[in-house]
Amino acid sequence: MITRAGPRSRVGISCVVTTARPHLMLCDKAYRIRAKDGKADPTFLAMMLNSPQALRQIEEMKTGISDSGLNLTQEKFLNLSLPKLNLEQQQTTVRRIETAFAWLDRVAAEHANASRLLPKLDQAILAKAFRGELISQNSTEGGNLVPPPKLEGNPHRQSGANRQRT
Repeated sequence: MITRAGPRSRVGISCVVTTARPHLMLCDKAYRIRAKDGKADPTFLAMMLNSPQALRQIEEMKTGISDSGLNLTQEKFLNLSLPKLNLEQQQTTVRRIETAFAWLDRVAAEHANASRLLPKLDQAILAKAFRGELISQNSTEGGNLVPPPKLEGNPHRQSGANRQRT
């Protein structure tokens, strides 16, 4: 299905309809496209129609006097230039795109989770640092990990003898 009339941002948007109710009536603002069995994969067709290359062509095909009311004529739409791939190539392309989208979804979820945990990590590191539980790497001892020196008393408070006079 592809929108054929409406505001500029909505004309030429495609989608795949996998199920429909019986006796469904379509409005006259959309084209119904049926992919021929054995010739075209509907998902591939929708992906191609929503690709930047196809959308640029569709943008040039739109007619009308204002951005709020444009049309995409059937005559112009049928002249749209799309890659001609056999069914197997189309299905392979769809699988690759869906795999890439799934990977992006996982990466986005991991990023969101890490972003949510980052403030807690900062707090945990600061808490350990102030408890003296962090260790540092001393390169002069062959890279062995050694604990930081223990501070006695309050390190911010100096005794009268050590206090600088100004």
